[in-house]
Amino acid sequence: MAAPELQWKPIANMTAGEVQKCLAAAKVYIDFGFHPGKDRLPREAALSGCVVITGVRGSAGNQIDINIPDEFKFDEYRCQPEAIIRKIKAVLADFHRSYEKQEKYRVGIKEEKKKFAQEVADVFGVHEVKQHVAICCEADEYPSMIDWLKQNADDKIPAYIIYIGDNGLRRSPLMFRKYNNFFYRGNDGSELEFISCEDAKFLYNEGRLNGVVFSQSIDKKTMETISSSIGVAR
Repeated sequence: MAAPELQWKPIANMTAGEVQKCLAAAKVYIDFGFHPGKDRLPREAALSGCVVITGVRGSAGNQIDINIPDEFKFDEYRCQPEAIIRKIKAVLADFHRSYEKQEKYRVGIKEEKKKFAQEVADVFGVHEVKQHVAICCEADEYPSMIDWLKQNADDKIPAYIIYIGDNGLRRSPLMFRKYNNFFYRGNDGSELEFISCEDAKFLYNEGRLNGVVFSQSIDKKTMETISSSIGVAR
């Protein structure tokens, strides 16, 4: 192996958690793969604090999918391995400077979700991107909370109800069961699924849930606990 004095760690046969831990501990991420599209790992590595070094095949060959300076891209068919090793050592010797050179790439990654939503809105002529939110309130507040959101928050669509323990699940006459899940039927016929905080976290990470709206009856401690467990700011 070239440069045995460096610590190399192949990302293979790892769980998602192990990959995350590995990238968080690394300084440099190297990817000379085929890059058939906008690959996830280089972006995850960049946001984990790594300086990214790639080849020029596939999407790595343009400045749209992997927007890093050319000095961090190597044509693996033409360059000598020693040149790549020298670059890795130069990055480690002055990491802060190299890291700052890739700031534009990291900013672009962080804005991708918003950019994609806007692109979809532009294609379909939708000027306001709706946000699917979960509501958290007492069972007797469901109707008024849903109506209030629809009348006063045009950009928010109530889609879920977060329950804490058995909160609301056995107290609402408008609750029904479908697909082995519990739902609430609103006055207008809309159906809101009851979800746990764990469900909400999963949906939020996938981008299918944009936030949580709390009623005034929910105490501050409960709000903070739920917001923290999901990972969304109140």
